[in-house]
Amino acid sequence: MSFLQQIKRKSVIRMGVIYGVVGWLILQFVTFMISNWCVPAWVHRVVFISLLVGFPIALMLAWAADLTSSGEPNERDTR
Repeated sequence: MSFLQQIKRKSVIRMGVIYGVVGWLILQFVTFMISNWCVPAWVHRVVFISLLVGFPIALMLAWAADLTSSGEPNERDTR
């Protein structure tokens, strides 16, 4: 099985897209908070860097979520 097929089967791409959309929504909310309330501007940078650091972690967790306790991949039906 090729690497791309494994990524598709394990829903890593789906997790990446979901993470990107939710991250974008979080950044929009933080931008709104900075412009309308007394939130320091550095908060936007901290949230953005946190999202960047969390992205590869989320992808690794999506990859590992398909493994059983014995380290073997789950054989589930992915329709």
